[in-house]
Amino acid sequence: HDQPPAQDGGHQPRLVATVLGGWLVVAGVLRLVEAGIAAEVGGSPTLLTVAGLLHVIAGVMCLRDLLHSADLLAVGVGTAWLAGGVSEVMSAVTAGRGGWPRLGALAAGGLGVTGGLLLAFWPQVSLDVIVWVAGGWWLAMAAVHCCLALRATRSAAP
Repeated sequence: HDQPPAQDGGHQPRLVATVLGGWLVVAGVLRLVEAGIAAEVGGSPTLLTVAGLLHVIAGVMCLRDLLHSADLLAVGVGTAWLAGGVSEVMSAVTAGRGGWPRLGALAAGGLGVTGGLLLAFWPQVSLDVIVWVAGGWWLAMAAVHCCLALRATRSAAP
């Protein structure tokens, strides 16, 4: 039987959960790889490992359709973003790097913490707000990383 679309936007929650879930899994795996690299060069991979695991867990929960409501989706994604942001800030503060790499890590971490807190403590936001926050967060992160890449190529040029 053909059923009318659900009041929650039809397939929209499943699409959002799938996109966010896929992104969280990829981000988590990348953080785990980064933790492995940090361990090899004598760094402290603990926060990166925790953040990576939280990203992967939240991503799998989204992909497995375990987060049936926008509230749970917001809390799951918010927790992963918060953990990633905290690990990024701690990495910037404790690492020996300075200048633009430190500022970029602080900016990325601040965005993660802000987005994570927003979603974790305001889970009753609508799915549309989650989509806009996620989109804005991704654009802001892309801008930070582009600035860092441009800065790195300028300083690496002969």
